[in-house]
Amino acid sequence: MTLQTALAETAGKRFALLYGFPNPKAAPVFKRVGYGKLGEILRHVRVLRHSTYLARRMPKPLAAIAGVFVDMGVRLRDGWRSRSDVRLHAQWSDLVDARFDALWQASAPTQGVFAIRDAAFARWRFDACPLEKTRYLLLSDANDTLLAWFACQVHEDILHVRDFWSITAAQGMSRPHVDALLRAAGAAGHVAVSVEMATRAERLAGWQATGFLVRSQRTVFGKWSDGRDASSADLYFTSADEDE
Repeated sequence: MTLQTALAETAGKRFALLYGFPNPKAAPVFKRVGYGKLGEILRHVRVLRHSTYLARRMPKPLAAIAGVFVDMGVRLRDGWRSRSDVRLHAQWSDLVDARFDALWQASAPTQGVFAIRDAAFARWRFDACPLEKTRYLLLSDANDTLLAWFACQVHEDILHVRDFWSITAAQGMSRPHVDALLRAAGAAGHVAVSVEMATRAERLAGWQATGFLVRSQRTVFGKWSDGRDASSADLYFTSADEDE
């Protein structure tokens, strides 16, 4: 408790906002040192291959058959939804693309709580991390201009989007960009895609329009150094903003 208080006081002299993603047992400690609730980070999931999930409710042989038809129907629906979208070039990369910088410069927000999503940040956060292997899905237009990227890690056939940015991300990820992610994930054989975000509801619209549903949530605690209400923050947090 004394250590947490000292850390908060020292960091508060340097940073405008202190925040953390404590587990439920640690939440009371955060509250006692003056942290308030900033918001909730929501884990959204979109299922791509349904047989595994159907097997929780019916015999496996039947689930395998039903899953084929459900998957086919979902793919047809997704294809119809994106039929008029501008064509995007999707490419996987094992390393950060230098075009991250130009994309960030063209789309950086002027207000709100955002981490800088440039090439240096992604290299530090993902490429230099020895704990996990990260691959990037890059979406470009016909002129090879980078429009969006997703930093992804795989666990048990589920594609976890740890971070992302796009030309419209400050307002919300566009539905065509999320659809392109789903197509790439499906082609790679993943059974589902997950993503964590703590942000305003309108920034979730592109994800929700493609069928992402909330599966779990965690409270984000924070403290403004100038004493303002913690809940006043216009958040934009992903899994990349959590210390590991």
